[in-house]
Amino acid sequence: MRAKSVTLRGLSKSFGDVQAVHPQDLEVRAGEFLTLLGPSGCGKTTVLRMIAGLEVATTGTIHVGEDDVTGQPPNRRDTSIMFQDYALFPHKSVRDNIAYGLKMRSQSAPDRAAAAEGWLARIGLAGYGDRLPAALSGGQRQRVALARALILEPGVLLLDEPLGALDAGLRRQLQIELRRLHRDVGLTFIAVTHDQEEAMTMSDRIAVMRDGRIEQLGTPQNIYDRPQTEFVARFLGRCSVIKGRAVAQEEGLVRVETEALGTVLATGTAVPGATVLLALRPEALRLDDGAGVRALVTDAVFTGSAVRLGMTAADGTVLELDLSRGTPVPEAGGQVGLRLPPGAAILLAS
Repeated sequence: MRAKSVTLRGLSKSFGDVQAVHPQDLEVRAGEFLTLLGPSGCGKTTVLRMIAGLEVATTGTIHVGEDDVTGQPPNRRDTSIMFQDYALFPHKSVRDNIAYGLKMRSQSAPDRAAAAEGWLARIGLAGYGDRLPAALSGGQRQRVALARALILEPGVLLLDEPLGALDAGLRRQLQIELRRLHRDVGLTFIAVTHDQEEAMTMSDRIAVMRDGRIEQLGTPQNIYDRPQTEFVARFLGRCSVIKGRAVAQEEGLVRVETEALGTVLATGTAVPGATVLLALRPEALRLDDGAGVRALVTDAVFTGSAVRLGMTAADGTVLELDLSRGTPVPEAGGQVGLRLPPGAAILLAS
């Protein structure tokens, strides 16, 4: 198999008067796992379907490798797509489902069967070839759909909410399996999901979409640690957002005066005097009885690995803090002191 890059230039899609996707540029590197992440209606599935050739672009171009495939039908794009509902043929055996694409390419029956058996072993379903899809679990059907897409050896595999039909526990297991399969086959994977954990677990890079535009593109850690906008900060992980006024720039940090937490040294740059927004992840804040900043404890929720402490600052801002297990938990209704290390708050674009 040979991975191919995908390049979008000025790609857009309108449905009548509705602009589903505004003109976008995006480069997906050969062999990487990129996820389009965003809420329902943000345009992520429309972008995937345009790459697949299932939707006609209103403007722009699509290149798969060196080839301009903008006007090409799906079978001429060197891509393969896996849908959320898997779209398996219920009356065909697992083996015949996997080998269906090879049959359409007129490969001989023995070659098709041998290739299908190889993929059954690869996805951990050796011996399941004669079964019908109805006899499989949801996770097993997902593996069969993947094998059916990959047996064609496409340069790019497109995944439309690949784990959306599975329960939470199985989703977490298959996130790891899908990531491992991506490394094993070495192809370019482009996935669509609204699940932030899924995107962060599987992806090399994430494109966060909102209202038909890519709002931020980067590695999972980069986007989590350095969100550029309030939407990205809130959509990818939990955070509190507080308002403040920039006072001075100090060696890569900006001094910000806030009502919620007093003076804060935040990561980023800002013009002195400007009104700014700061994002605080739950792990940023520290309890400190000697701190001058106080907050009211509103609730404490056990999450398994930690206790999530809910608090309200003096100005009414809602804050969260994760306490590791074994740490004494303050009682609801009491006051706690809070400390924010320099650089822990992130300056957002206003």
